[in-house]
Amino acid sequence: WTKPTGITLVKVTVVGAGGGGGGGAGGTNKGAQSGAGGGTAIEVIDVSSISSETVTIGAGGAGGGTNSSGSAGGTSSYGSHCSATGGAGGASGGSTGVDGPAGGAGSGGNINITGQAGGAAHNIDSGSELRLDGGSSTHGGGGAATSGGNDTGNAGGDYGGGGSGGNNSSGGAGAGGLVYVEEFK
Repeated sequence: WTKPTGITLVKVTVVGAGGGGGGGAGGTNKGAQSGAGGGTAIEVIDVSSISSETVTIGAGGAGGGTNSSGSAGGTSSYGSHCSATGGAGGASGGSTGVDGPAGGAGSGGNINITGQAGGAAHNIDSGSELRLDGGSSTHGGGGAATSGGNDTGNAGGDYGGGGSGGNNSSGGAGAGGLVYVEEFK
């Protein structure tokens, strides 16, 4: 970011990327965890003595292949002022009773928000399987849960949403992060 002439304050919103959904295990009813949402930090900064600042936007976590975990989302930051970590990736299928992965966390801001946790994996030997959406961030919803027997997880919504887990298939990718700078004279 390069400061325009006359700007003295900025309000920065930083969102970490979403985690990728886990891949379902082989066989039926082996759904995986969904990825978690990225955290958010919001800060008002006096930039009267700052001419430029490094902006980093986290990349979305990759969805896991069949029976593999998804990757965590990347961290977004505005220089050293504030940052937000990405959501954790979802574990592979067949992990009955395991809580979903943790959401990312904002830090350094005037307001710091934790992203929504990803959905837990459910392994049901018979009958219908419960599958959960990916975790949401403040700026993007999680990928919708799958409904079929061998579905690939859905990608997270824009700006920090986690991907949903796959069912006997790959997980959905997490959405990338966001750095939004509002400038004031």
